[in-house]
Amino acid sequence: MDFAKRESLSKLGATFADSIEDLMSTVKFIVTSLPNDQVLNNVIFGDGGFIENAKDGQVLIELSTVLPDTIVTIANKLQAKNVSVLDSPISGGPREAEKGELTLIIAGNDDTKSLCKDILNKIGNKLLLVGEKVGEGKAVKLINNMMTMGNVLIASEAFAVGMKYGLDPQKLYDILSQTGGKSHHFIKRFPKVVAEDYSSLFSIELGQKDLDLALKWAGNQNLKLLVASFVEQNYQEAKDSGLANEDIVAIIKLCQQRLLI
Repeated sequence: MDFAKRESLSKLGATFADSIEDLMSTVKFIVTSLPNDQVLNNVIFGDGGFIENAKDGQVLIELSTVLPDTIVTIANKLQAKNVSVLDSPISGGPREAEKGELTLIIAGNDDTKSLCKDILNKIGNKLLLVGEKVGEGKAVKLINNMMTMGNVLIASEAFAVGMKYGLDPQKLYDILSQTGGKSHHFIKRFPKVVAEDYSSLFSIELGQKDLDLALKWAGNQNLKLLVASFVEQNYQEAKDSGLANEDIVAIIKLCQQRLLI
């Protein structure tokens, strides 16, 4: 247990339970945001975990980026215990989280959405409703992250070409941020390139993980994602080269190496 983090959260008003059993004996709503499918499944189905201690009428708000099939299986199992599930992955990073300005991509039945509205409005300021089918939220999140990683990769290669030519990075950013090639993540992340600040808002390792999830999801549907496969290979290469814990825009370093900058 990270006691330092626990202490810092206590100062912000958080209270803690010593076990999942203790936690679930006192609350109606449980919010989970976990790093991958395996960890989420362990929390839900492991010994002494969520499903063993679930109470009639409780609601799980699930924020993680995982496979759609994973949340569908969880929802089906919890339905037998009369526990509702809201599929609500998040878009945004630490800066947005601190301000309560995350975007939530929401799927679930209308009654569950209504029950959770006050909590969701504390987490984010933009609630995007997909539909009533659990799994659709995770699907949209994976599609979003495929686009994000692809946008950052092509922008990084293009920006590296400009730097190789000798263009001033700040001037290059100032102009490209006003032209047709710009994207949300170009505006958000390339000031970090100009400042040579690659501290992680969303890491190369997480980006590669999400691309791998998208490819697995597509594979389960017998779909081939040729472009996404190429993008994933680049993030895997960046991860293997020692950039795993740097921000996804650090993939520009891989592009620069290829151009011998």
